[in-house]
Amino acid sequence: MQRFYCIKRLALLWLVVGFAVTLLTAESIDPKLIVSDSTSANGEKDEAPLRILRNEQTPSGNGYTAPITFSEHGLGTVITNQYANLGIIFGPSSAFISVDGASSKAPVLSGVPQFQGAISGSFVDPNNITKKIGASAIKMRVGYMDEARTVRLYLYDKRGRQIDAQTTTVKGGFEVFNIKAADELFYSWKIQTIAHEPAGYAIDDFSAQLEKPKDINATIKIVSDHADSMDSTPEPVTGKDITATIELRDESGSVVNYTFTECRWKNVPDLSTKTLTDKEGDRTNNCKITFQYSKEDGPRNIAYGGKTLEFAGTVQTDYGEEQEVLAKHEFKVFFDKDKVDSRKNNYAPNWFYYWGKNNAVQGLSDANIEYTSDNSIYGEVDVAKGIIKISNSAAGEHYPGGIAVPSAANCPGGNFGGAKGIDSVTEILIHEKTHLWTHNNWKNGVWLVGITSDSDDPTPNFKANDDDSLPDFYETSVVGTSPNNRDSCGLAFIRSAGYATYGDNEYYAMAQGHNQKGIAANDWANPGAQTQPAYKKVQALNINILKDSIPETNYYSSAFSDYSWLSKVNNITVAGYAFKEGVSDNLVDENGDGIADYLSIKVKFYFPYSSKYRLNGYLFDSRGNPVAEATTSSSGYEGENILELRFNTTLLRTYGTNGVFYLKLLQFRIVDKFGDSFPATTNALNAYTTKSYTLDGLPLQAVRFTGENFSDEGVDTNGNGLY
Repeated sequence: MQRFYCIKRLALLWLVVGFAVTLLTAESIDPKLIVSDSTSANGEKDEAPLRILRNEQTPSGNGYTAPITFSEHGLGTVITNQYANLGIIFGPSSAFISVDGASSKAPVLSGVPQFQGAISGSFVDPNNITKKIGASAIKMRVGYMDEARTVRLYLYDKRGRQIDAQTTTVKGGFEVFNIKAADELFYSWKIQTIAHEPAGYAIDDFSAQLEKPKDINATIKIVSDHADSMDSTPEPVTGKDITATIELRDESGSVVNYTFTECRWKNVPDLSTKTLTDKEGDRTNNCKITFQYSKEDGPRNIAYGGKTLEFAGTVQTDYGEEQEVLAKHEFKVFFDKDKVDSRKNNYAPNWFYYWGKNNAVQGLSDANIEYTSDNSIYGEVDVAKGIIKISNSAAGEHYPGGIAVPSAANCPGGNFGGAKGIDSVTEILIHEKTHLWTHNNWKNGVWLVGITSDSDDPTPNFKANDDDSLPDFYETSVVGTSPNNRDSCGLAFIRSAGYATYGDNEYYAMAQGHNQKGIAANDWANPGAQTQPAYKKVQALNINILKDSIPETNYYSSAFSDYSWLSKVNNITVAGYAFKEGVSDNLVDENGDGIADYLSIKVKFYFPYSSKYRLNGYLFDSRGNPVAEATTSSSGYEGENILELRFNTTLLRTYGTNGVFYLKLLQFRIVDKFGDSFPATTNALNAYTTKSYTLDGLPLQAVRFTGENFSDEGVDTNGNGLY
């Protein structure tokens, strides 16, 4: 349509002048002063006169923003960021709201000069207009065009590169551009004339399909290498590789696999400079980095503790868009609790040194505290030297299964046991210090030998180490035991016969140590108070030890005759592995031929951690003769397990006699991943007496070596003078 009527020319002149004023004053033109032609394209008047309204936004459809009709602001208004709340900013080309006599949908948006200048814009996050985003589609009404192929729309990517363009094809009317992105999003656009358009053009009904910024959550995943450890938790430890990767998840929480274009890590340890530095991750493998905080088996103090790792990277999302992702992870690095630090002369495990140094166990680093390799005890006191010795058993569990001391008139009683790790060592250390304190009170004259009354001491003028050594007044007023009984609580019956002479002294040490706690925040052992879960180990052997799985079990039974070594074996319970009450026995016919194949003895056993094991049992008959040895090798899971020994009935019939059988020793050992067993962790002497069995009818061993009437001599078979 020709816009050059006389009145249009006057209006055009006025608008140009008015627009110039608008640019200077930033004031909108009063729409009542605008003179507009409302002639339609066919030369007839529009049925409805031109209306200039401040319309409400109409709802968007199909993911598009609400259409911008430019009736939301006054005529002559320069448009820049007024529609930023819709995700659209106009510029840098100048544009203003204008009437258009050729359009029944006026007002429209015009460039400068009016109907001739370029119009441009870009897309932003409606919630953060400083952040550029992309659009997957753009839509606008362009016209009125008097000629075809005179106006072109250019579309640009994030880097400002042209990725699409569309040229008008309509002659004598309006054209609606509706362009959808193919491989890359549109970040900005510009429309302008490319050939002579007699009366120019304007745009209207602008909308876009914005791509909402991806809400990508980055999480740092930490994995520590424990491949050569028998037992370990997945916590990071010194002396082992630590691997960090990035996991990406979308708004729904689902894992997404976007391409990383940049991987920047901060606070990564550099062992060569002993500093924290920045490091680039592997972009092809979730930005993976591998590092250590210490190379040594035994860590330095700076190597473990609370750590912070930061990540800043970019990922390529849909349409090839790049988005920055940030992550921060605070985690803890531990030392291997039971690893022996060979750099120290006492060859004690790490916990003994670092729990004392870090004050996780108060007093453990005192000069008179030493480590002992005798794991058959928790601790002991050398009163002559004033030295307390603590073993590796102390760092496990104190009194696994518990010790119940009944309360009575001269015994407060109590339930003892169950403390683990730093709490166990704290209890034991205070326990042993109490013994030493009692001794030193007599030695240093706090209590006077022969003067301070100690009625239950058979040698009141000499304080032996195996006496209760508690004065009468102290037993009645503090301890609560009888001054006339050295074992008021009956520890000789509850624990061991040896306590008959100093049970009250032992009870007082137990009571003093009971429920004493270490400082968890200072415990950096693995496993320990701060590992997850606390004090727990996860099996790292070449087997799966799960309650739902059936581990491979091997049974073996043989005869034995030398049992002199049994007299040297003591009852021991180390590191929490313990036999529980509940033993059963019966004969088993495995092949269904009516003859028993083996005597099955099943015992309950508690595993503090999942582990491989070897169980040995030594069976004697009712006359006290050795009959058979049985061995079971298998795997147990954490908690209570049923372990079985199978004694071959042929051996029972050959070497034994009818009646009961005595299981004189049960011996439990941990086995490492190579099949090598550790020293016995648990011994149970005189463990069980079976039911009475009649062995008549069972097969005898075909050949039996009695050990008697053997002789030997050399034989020269070929006459060469050599045997």
